[in-house]
Amino acid sequence: MPTTTPYEISPEVARFAATICGSSPEYVAVANEREPLDCFFNCAAEVTENGGELILGWAIWERAGAYLEAEHHAIVKRLDGTLMDVTPHNGESHILFLADPTAKFNGVVGRNNHRAPIAPEAVEWKTLANANGERLRKARMYGISKLTETQRQETMRVAERLMKVQQAIESKYPGEPIYRR
Repeated sequence: MPTTTPYEISPEVARFAATICGSSPEYVAVANEREPLDCFFNCAAEVTENGGELILGWAIWERAGAYLEAEHHAIVKRLDGTLMDVTPHNGESHILFLADPTAKFNGVVGRNNHRAPIAPEAVEWKTLANANGERLRKARMYGISKLTETQRQETMRVAERLMKVQQAIESKYPGEPIYRR
């Protein structure tokens, strides 16, 4: 697993969250009730079926010692007021969630992730991951067939370099155990 829920809301994590939307993150339980990788649709279905409110924001992940990453994400505020993540995350029992009223979902694809390098090796990773994320978003929104051959080749080149940098980071920074509350 490349990243996991931060074990604590360290000053570094708090600063990172503040750069995204100025609010504070909080731990939210994961219910594992729906399909993986489909948070926006999972939450919409949960609210339709059981009531509550869809909350948009960011799931904050960490590669301990290397980088922080915030992924556009959705959770549910249930009728009793509890916050719940209904989307499974590879065994995580809780996620660190940053509510963000500006994090709108366009109905097709989430926004590009926010990233913050901690280790020097992660500076190149951030540049490549940002470029790769934006290219993949556009391909999902408009269709891969809309990309020119040059754009497809550049996307592959960036993705291949990103994979190598990611592997180097993972070997040097093995990460922390999955957060369990």
